[in-house]
Amino acid sequence: MCIGAIVARPTVGEVMDLFEVVAELEGVAARLACERMDAADEKMIVETHRACLDAASSFDPKKYYQTNGQFHEAIQKAAHNRSLGEQIELLNKRLSPYRRFITFRPGRTETALREHEEVFNALLARDAPAASAALRNHVRVLAEDTLALARSLKF
Repeated sequence: MCIGAIVARPTVGEVMDLFEVVAELEGVAARLACERMDAADEKMIVETHRACLDAASSFDPKKYYQTNGQFHEAIQKAAHNRSLGEQIELLNKRLSPYRRFITFRPGRTETALREHEEVFNALLARDAPAASAALRNHVRVLAEDTLALARSLKF
């Protein structure tokens, strides 16, 4: 009798596929947030955006990773769609080791801040198409970073 767990290791292509799916779902969340957010939601988005900026200026990658997640969660909550949030959460659990690694790559924080700023401004302007596209592109960059990372590790 064999007892134990088998941990499946996804291929680079599978990780990229997951990032593409979560990017689309987060884009939907941004669009819905523009349509549905109330004053409390907007306040949380503003606060978590500021927290990301503060964490980045502190040069503490762990703190930045945490506040980055809070910014994304604030947008998801502002969408007021529980099913959507649950699906994003499930995908993010699968992607967290890759997302964490990519987030800590040199220069990624600065790029992410610029991408966040675009998302943030579109959200506050209630520009649903722009917010959706900006957040979708922000997350899709992680798929591209995954591919670049995999290529750099091949000998």
